[in-house]
Amino acid sequence: MPLSGIMDIYQLLTGALKEVESTITARHSVISTESQQLYSQKVISRFQNPYLMDEIVRVARQPKRKLGREDRLIKPALMTWEQGRIPAYLSTGITAALFYDYGEDSQACEITLGIRKKGIGKTLKEVSGLASKSEMEIARLVESNYVLKLL
Repeated sequence: MPLSGIMDIYQLLTGALKEVESTITARHSVISTESQQLYSQKVISRFQNPYLMDEIVRVARQPKRKLGREDRLIKPALMTWEQGRIPAYLSTGITAALFYDYGEDSQACEITLGIRKKGIGKTLKEVSGLASKSEMEIARLVESNYVLKLL
């Protein structure tokens, strides 16, 4: 991957981790900013470790699960939105998960087929459980990211 692509991914990862950091520390007073930053650094260092070689296929697998209402992308995006902030980086991660199209991953294939048949909005709603008017604002953000990526 070209260095600019790696830097883009790094920027998206650190941005999402900062959104989660702000959300978690605002929601749980017992979690300090410092401890959340240490956790973020642990995640980043794991991805930077050349001995771990975590392939994208493993990191991205099972996108339907990861896009579930209570999982690692949708839940923190909802919590961020509820706190009055826009989950810009998290929504970009959600969009990336929707673009993950790996033929050997049945969940990825289901999402891809759903998008082709029903469109991005309806497929995201079905996979993530986003339903309320407020939650649909996150869906609109993801949908606009998705359409922009198609251009």
